[in-house]
Amino acid sequence: MRVRLSLLPMALLALLPLLAPSCQVKDAHPSGYTLVYADEFSGTALDRGAWCTRYIYGGGPTAQSDPACTRNGDGNLDFLNDEQQRYVDTNRQGQQMHVVANGVLSLRATKTRNDSYASYESAMIRSKRLFRPTATTSYYITARVRMPDVVGSWPAFWLNSDRRADGSTTWPPEIDIFDGAYNGRDDRAEMLHQAAIVQGAQTSSGSRQYTFSAPEYDRTWNNYHAASSLRGKWVEVAVEWTGSNVCYFVDGYKTACENYRWVENGGTAAAPAHILLNLAIGGNWAGRYGIDDSKIPTTFDIDFVRVYQKG
Repeated sequence: MRVRLSLLPMALLALLPLLAPSCQVKDAHPSGYTLVYADEFSGTALDRGAWCTRYIYGGGPTAQSDPACTRNGDGNLDFLNDEQQRYVDTNRQGQQMHVVANGVLSLRATKTRNDSYASYESAMIRSKRLFRPTATTSYYITARVRMPDVVGSWPAFWLNSDRRADGSTTWPPEIDIFDGAYNGRDDRAEMLHQAAIVQGAQTSSGSRQYTFSAPEYDRTWNNYHAASSLRGKWVEVAVEWTGSNVCYFVDGYKTACENYRWVENGGTAAAPAHILLNLAIGGNWAGRYGIDDSKIPTTFDIDFVRVYQKG
């Protein structure tokens, strides 16, 4: 039987990596780290005490009912970029979009809107728990996921800065643990985009600064190329995040590292990060060559989200 780790006392959380119960799927976290936060999705519904279901920014339709997810009327934005989905809790056919069953959270995508452009409805989660490394504290953030094998889909797992003390927001910083935009040609089933956003003081030069990359990692486009498709099967994707550097992993294999400071463009320390997982559909990246509607409805499945801390 799975347990919902986010509800356990901190003392028990610290013991779980040592106990390694047979019912808990193991992960590839490095030695020296202690589990401090996790959701194993063991219940029958999304834990609303741990997650919001839209972006932190303003805009979007009816306000979320949870005041912890909003501030000053913000926290309802239901899409970014030129994606063709809108994030909802229940689609226009009355179907739940966050489905928890058998220890897995499924973020659903359906073609159930009448809008000629945004024809899809989908799901996302944004953590209420926030994280930010320091000079002496680092994190290993990992999730075991199953991405849809659907051209035009864009599953993602990433970190974005939360609100400043005054409630305002800023961007970047952002760390993309992975973007799985899949258009079938330029971005294929065996590829994952893994990179942070650098637009200013995030590095000393204001440009990307790699400190390591595996042979399978393309520094030009910031993509990891696996030997075979990563779609439709369970894959663990993670990041080791320090105050000055970030390293990316796929199934425990280090793909790349780069210098990175969690600061705003001008150098001011950014607000702590929330964790996001979402399933986008379409847009110029994932939907460049169309969307395979024959495979929709589809899901982006998440077995667990875990955060380990060192220091």
